[in-house]
Amino acid sequence: MPPSTPSNGFSRVHSVLLVALFSLFFYRLGASNLEGLLNYPFWLDMGPMMSNADFIQLRVDHLWKIYPLLVIPVVVVFLITATLAVMAPPGLGRWPFVALGVLQLVSLVSTVAIQIPLQNSLSLTGFDAADLTRLIQTDLWLRKLPSVAEALLVLGLLWRVVAR
Repeated sequence: MPPSTPSNGFSRVHSVLLVALFSLFFYRLGASNLEGLLNYPFWLDMGPMMSNADFIQLRVDHLWKIYPLLVIPVVVVFLITATLAVMAPPGLGRWPFVALGVLQLVSLVSTVAIQIPLQNSLSLTGFDAADLTRLIQTDLWLRKLPSVAEALLVLGLLWRVVAR
């Protein structure tokens, strides 16, 4: 075997992409669950207990952290998944990466079309229980549930990689 192909049959590029996919996927899964299952309900609980100005300031102080901690990893995972869908590692096939990409697109479209406008509204106008409830519900249906399906696919891929 050439030096660029480890004993598992994957090229070094495939190996790096797979390690990055697994690492960033599980990081993103944890970070997004922390955000959606802890922070969103926290805002719903705390909003009525604080002034509107304090609620807006809490969001201003908090939201800038989302980009390096969550948005960038989400985009990088999607790009890695797309790359693996195009140049699938031998023995793993293209379909799991295409399926992952479709599930990730559901979350990305929900983020751009629903979540970001709701977040912007909350940051500009302040506490709104209806907007927060919609944020929580759409996060559950359009981001959390697709992430569960993604996790099953990623675990299956990880199992297959480790078994090699």
